[in-house]
Amino acid sequence: MKSTEFTLLAFIESQQRGGLIGNAKAENQIAQLLRKRSPHSRERPGAPLPDQRLLRDLQLTTGGLSGGNLAGAVHNPLALVAGAARPQLVLERAGVEVIQIDDAQEGALARWRGNGGGWIREGQTLSDAALTLSSVGVSAHHAGAQISYSRRLRVGTRGDQEAAVTAEMRRAVAQVVEHGLLQGTGRNGQPLGLLEQASGAVSFAGATPTYLELVSMVEALGDADADLGRAAWLMHPSMAATLARTERASGTGLMVLEAMELHQWAMVGLPVFVTTVMPEGRIVLMEPRAAQIVYFGPAQLLSDPFSGSNSTTGATTVIVSNYVDLAVPEPALVVVGSA
Repeated sequence: MKSTEFTLLAFIESQQRGGLIGNAKAENQIAQLLRKRSPHSRERPGAPLPDQRLLRDLQLTTGGLSGGNLAGAVHNPLALVAGAARPQLVLERAGVEVIQIDDAQEGALARWRGNGGGWIREGQTLSDAALTLSSVGVSAHHAGAQISYSRRLRVGTRGDQEAAVTAEMRRAVAQVVEHGLLQGTGRNGQPLGLLEQASGAVSFAGATPTYLELVSMVEALGDADADLGRAAWLMHPSMAATLARTERASGTGLMVLEAMELHQWAMVGLPVFVTTVMPEGRIVLMEPRAAQIVYFGPAQLLSDPFSGSNSTTGATTVIVSNYVDLAVPEPALVVVGSA
């Protein structure tokens, strides 16, 4: 097996009770490599799955860890599994940075406040800046996504099985993690989500915001010293559809939200990203440096062919765990609009 291959179903079967490691030797060697890199993965249930950092080390990706710029590797089995175990989230598409911490269960991200400099007259020294350094704490929150597949799926064409299970893994993981990072309450194991940490707010007079109210959100973000050239909107698809059929002013024929080109929407000149985990009545306008997504080690896979009726039906349940938190060092750079 080449180093760039990864057979997901063989790896799942090798992790089951009585499974033969030798049937997925290369896959388990990759898992062992990841355990050495991230000591905490040894203490977590299941086996580590490939991540973007591993792909970079194998020269299958370039640049950052978010996986937004796969260099010709999108059809590679190893890259597909890594992308399914840790899919690109709507916050990443909006420009939010991703950090991975492999050697700890918690961390602190630096945050600066105040004026960091000034003007100097000839012969004088620069006076002490009114600059304070603090930090934002992050810790590992366990997001578990569950995927089940039947015996019938397992006896089909192997390539079709791989594609189906990988696609479902990507969907389930994205839904769970994205919900926590956007709407998490900080209770019941959830992180504190973006909506809870935002400090900017604009009130709408009705359920559907007017164009002027949306412009007020842009003004509020600009007043917080945001770089408006990098700002983006987050909203539910239903809200996007409503705004796409709402005129900026009666009789103008200009809609609040417009399609700029294929797969790209914009509003007040800024890109729009949609996700069903956003509440339908809320809209977020943010500058991406407001937040950082922090993963703690690689995703973990736990295979369970016995729980519930699995032992009699032949179904297999897989749990994919991500340990993640959202840091918001600049809450003023997130403006939430709502009625």
